[in-house]
Amino acid sequence: ATPDRSWPPSHWAEFLSSFSSDTEVGIIAVGAGADFQPPAAERILNLVNRLDLRETAAAIATADLLVGPDSALLHIAAAVGTPAVGLYGMADPRLRVPFGADQTALRSPVDCAGCLHDLPAPNTNPRCKFGRSFCMEEIAPAVVVEAARARLARCEPHAWRVRLHLGGGQDVHLKEAVTSAIGGQTDTQPSPLPTLPWLPEARCLPTERS
Repeated sequence: ATPDRSWPPSHWAEFLSSFSSDTEVGIIAVGAGADFQPPAAERILNLVNRLDLRETAAAIATADLLVGPDSALLHIAAAVGTPAVGLYGMADPRLRVPFGADQTALRSPVDCAGCLHDLPAPNTNPRCKFGRSFCMEEIAPAVVVEAARARLARCEPHAWRVRLHLGGGQDVHLKEAVTSAIGGQTDTQPSPLPTLPWLPEARCLPTERS
């Protein structure tokens, strides 16, 4: 996301800490990492700025839920069929949520929210006219946690398998990408992921077509 459409790092940290003791949830961080780098933790796999576009799409397809600000990742989630919780400040979700997407849109409660659509076009790097993105700051971590937990509670078991197959992700060697990202080998015998018991092995293994 552009700077003024990014969620504050302190909010991300609070959001992640809310799941730190939840043994039913594992977190995979993806994206460019311009606004936040997740902390090193047992149940957080940091793949920020380590995957190409296809690998990023495959990683999102394997997830039960994507949480993020208004950015390309929300559109990728819609394309591969992964549910999402989108965070909107300058953008109006009524004009941004991809058609047919399974997305819970959280909009900032400030009066000037949605101002992006009032700016003269083209403006691909919009900045807040007040010099600070109050709209993103006002999206409380507790609200995002509540929305994420509510959507996770409705996830269908193993739905990621269908998404990965229909999206062509079976051709992406995500296991090797993950292993490379955490410093393992990337040859024909990629290293196992013993420190990530919460990440099902099948989600990382490529399925080769005959």
